[in-house]
Amino acid sequence: MELDTIEAVKQSVTAGHGVAIVPFSSVKKEIHLKLFDYISLSTNSICSISLIYSKEVILKEHIKDFINFVKKFGKDTFC
Repeated sequence: MELDTIEAVKQSVTAGHGVAIVPFSSVKKEIHLKLFDYISLSTNSICSISLIYSKEVILKEHIKDFINFVKKFGKDTFC
């Protein structure tokens, strides 16, 4: 799915519609408030990207598989 704004992406993730890859700075507040779980995909200061997901969506097997794939290969492919 493609959405026009990061706010729309965050609302979609909050509603349990999968996962999203977004700039960490755009979800820092939600992560601090524990609204999302996340995986950091890059750690450099120029390009800080995270994969976010709701706690409910992690219960779906295909989502778990995708998150495990990103954990294994994502850090080598983003920034």
